[in-house]
Amino acid sequence: VLRPVAGPTLLRFGDRLPSGTSARNIAITTRPNARVRAPADSWVVYSGPFRSYGQLLILNAGETYHLIIAGLAQTNVRTGQFVLAGEPVGRMGMTANPGLAQLTGRVNDSSAASQDPVVTVELRRDGTPIDPAPWLVKERSQQTIGTIGQSDQQAAPEDTRHDS
Repeated sequence: VLRPVAGPTLLRFGDRLPSGTSARNIAITTRPNARVRAPADSWVVYSGPFRSYGQLLILNAGETYHLIIAGLAQTNVRTGQFVLAGEPVGRMGMTANPGLAQLTGRVNDSSAASQDPVVTVELRRDGTPIDPAPWLVKERSQQTIGTIGQSDQQAAPEDTRHDS
């Protein structure tokens, strides 16, 4: 699964939030107006505004997995559309969405860095949030693109060449 935006991880699944609860998502800080891409081959279940979270995408990645991406300023996909991993699905705004403060742990944070746009990513299996970190491709090796739930036999083979 690809990271939907480039940037450092602000919040990890299970981190303690100011409310005392544990994060059920990850949060990634990115640059203003960053392009947001589909993390996996998936069907768009929802694309639009949601509460105070800005624009939200719900993607059905198959085998009972759903990805929920929040904090976008705009989406450019529609419900029922199929998207490929890496395909642009929206854009971030110029600053952080204040409605995401509870999800990102940035409550009462007035630092300059806290103004950077943040996208949150939640991975659910059978409706239950699970840690997306083990599924995420590392920034430098995002060449492997596919769907969630691929068996090891279906996954792209690793480069096994050795220098002599």
